[in-house]
Amino acid sequence: MQPAVDRPGSGTDTHSSFSKTSGGRGFHMNFDLVLQRIRELNIFAGEGESFVQTTATGAQLATKDPIPLRLYRNGIVMFDGPFRSYQEHSTQQCMQDLMDGYFPSELQERFPDGVPFEVNISFFFFFTLHGTFTRCGCLLRRISTLLQQHVRKTQKAFTLSCQCKRKNKNKINNTED
Repeated sequence: MQPAVDRPGSGTDTHSSFSKTSGGRGFHMNFDLVLQRIRELNIFAGEGESFVQTTATGAQLATKDPIPLRLYRNGIVMFDGPFRSYQEHSTQQCMQDLMDGYFPSELQERFPDGVPFEVNISFFFFFTLHGTFTRCGCLLRRISTLLQQHVRKTQKAFTLSCQCKRKNKNKINNTED
């Protein structure tokens, strides 16, 4: 399959705050770039396009079923397969192919004409062996606490502001009488 975009170093690469360096081997996971390249590859793979599929009784319109791909902070899950860490060479190769704008080489034999990806973005979370997310509870509790503190401060400031306005309005009304 032809590349969706120019190779790295051609000036089209974007760098993101959502990136991860893994394993000390020089692999750098750039989530934004992967998502951008997948959008471009999906266009080439015919995402949303219909084709005629023969059936036992004739033909019908069909679309290509996308490959489910979940991106986590520490790895991926493709199809309904096992979790694959970014420290694994095969996962690094798959993600590097995508970042370079190529359909992953590990899928080319199974899908020679390409196939769209359906991406589930979970890169704010860590995948564990039990299928649960670590740190997410702490992160969400911390965010919740910060939001609650901000809301309390805002409500307190708003209440004080309203009380001051009422007092000033009462003073003005009393002086007008």
